[in-house]
Amino acid sequence: MKSIFFAMCCISFLVCGQAEAVQSASGQGFIDAKMGNIIPEQARAIGLDKTRTVLVEVFPHGPAAKAGLRPNDVILSIDGESMADSEACTGVIASKAPGTQIKIVVWRNGHTQELTPTLGERPQALEQ
Repeated sequence: MKSIFFAMCCISFLVCGQAEAVQSASGQGFIDAKMGNIIPEQARAIGLDKTRTVLVEVFPHGPAAKAGLRPNDVILSIDGESMADSEACTGVIASKAPGTQIKIVVWRNGHTQELTPTLGERPQALEQ
């Protein structure tokens, strides 16, 4: 089931072009992961009721990886605020200062799990 879900997410990600890196300008929060949106049909297939954000890639040694976030985790909320899509997640994360600890609730393997990454700052090498 997990590999089918991942394949569905990758197809949706490639077709819809909805994945985006959670990277922000200097001074804004950063978790160093790529996100995409799952469509309602995919959400229902894993027991959820609507479109959500899925972590497509979690980069090693970044804040997301250090907190235990994994690829295929579906983000349900950040700091108690329901997340409808990857743009909402990116906006909430970027609105917080580096060093801030946030609470992310994810859907993983049919269960919710709470993780608390400490936001980093976008590395200077990534700034354009």
